[in-house]
Amino acid sequence: MPTRAHPLRTNIARNISPAVSPTGAVTAKEVLVEGHSWGELEDAFSVAHNHAFDRVFVPDHSAEARCWFVAGFHTGRPMMRASVEEASLTDAGSEVQRIWELDCDGEEREWMWDRGIEDVTVRKRWLIVGILKRKIAGNENGA
Repeated sequence: MPTRAHPLRTNIARNISPAVSPTGAVTAKEVLVEGHSWGELEDAFSVAHNHAFDRVFVPDHSAEARCWFVAGFHTGRPMMRASVEEASLTDAGSEVQRIWELDCDGEEREWMWDRGIEDVTVRKRWLIVGILKRKIAGNENGA
């Protein structure tokens, strides 16, 4: 049975092909896609790749570059808030283009910094989904 990461792995395998590269060259020999529980650093993948990853924010430097991110609320909303605060993104040269919440049934709702006390069972049904874009110096709205 395919995992949730299966579509990502398939998409990445297709998109690192030299045939779709603007330069026609191999730009990434290997890209790993692994599920990760925020704050869990003792699983086999995290231990094997200790200090090998941190964040990936819009690695393409063009104004058109976009980075989609998806993360769960299983560890709570405050952990996610810190990742999308303006100061943190500005330090990375990025800004939010769009951000929302999506539940396991496909229902969408507005992203909120705080929803008060959330039932952990209900909270774990929701994801934060966002699109980051490169923050262009001198352009208030990015690109």
